[in-house]
Amino acid sequence: MNKELVLDWLLAKELMEQENECVEIDCWLKKLKPLLIDEDNFYFEASSLYQKRVIEKRYKKLMELALLKVTGNLYDVKIEVLGSRCCAE
Repeated sequence: MNKELVLDWLLAKELMEQENECVEIDCWLKKLKPLLIDEDNFYFEASSLYQKRVIEKRYKKLMELALLKVTGNLYDVKIEVLGSRCCAE
């Protein structure tokens, strides 16, 4: 896994926790795993379909804004479920 990818995600998550309800964000995003960045997308791996749906509904825009603040790039956040075929292979 790319260290820069992980660092960008950790910084973005910390920013979200500072600006929002820390406990709730930690609960839903703690086990979310950054997978890959391509030109327009930042891919994550969720552990379940339920987690994926909750994140997409409640946190996707927040994640995109936090990643924009950290990286300077506006990424479309994509959530994949553990074991499913991922990304731009």
